[in-house]
Amino acid sequence: MIVTSEEEEDDDNSLLSQTPRQQQPEKVLLELDQETLKALKELPGLVATMKAVLSQSGSSICSSNQSDSSQRTGSDAGSDDLMFLVNSTVQVRKRLFQRISNKRMTLFTQDLATLVFGRDTLAKSTLTGKGKKGDTKDQLDPVKVLAIIDTVRDKFPNAEVSEIRALLRRKCNNEGYAKVPCHQPQPPC
Repeated sequence: MIVTSEEEEDDDNSLLSQTPRQQQPEKVLLELDQETLKALKELPGLVATMKAVLSQSGSSICSSNQSDSSQRTGSDAGSDDLMFLVNSTVQVRKRLFQRISNKRMTLFTQDLATLVFGRDTLAKSTLTGKGKKGDTKDQLDPVKVLAIIDTVRDKFPNAEVSEIRALLRRKCNNEGYAKVPCHQPQPPC
């Protein structure tokens, strides 16, 4: 069969005028179990919480590191390289993190706590927010505490969570005692 130019145009026009079904979205019905449906309904709240944590942790980490002059030296002043701690959204300055001693888990944990929270925050806080004799103190941010635990366990796989938490408690106590003015009586050792 020989096709003339008119017939070619008709064939081309007929192909172009057809709308392919692939371009129109198809409706798909899914059956979801109750647990999955409940989880999907919680997603908007989780997203909002994560946004709040990210905006809060980013500003508090930067401000706590800048306010603690013992952590910043002249060579660190221009360094804005941040890194995430293991399995978390918590960020610290990469250069300062690299300076933390990796030889002993106890030193690494306490130095990392100082890097994440700053000495002032550690001095006036506890893991639970409860002080001795019913006193209330600020609670360390649980998201940051978990980030520290995960990072320590990444560097020292044999470390127990309870041991890391005990080191964080000790660091808070040590910083708290260091901040007590000389004119106040100190508790006996």
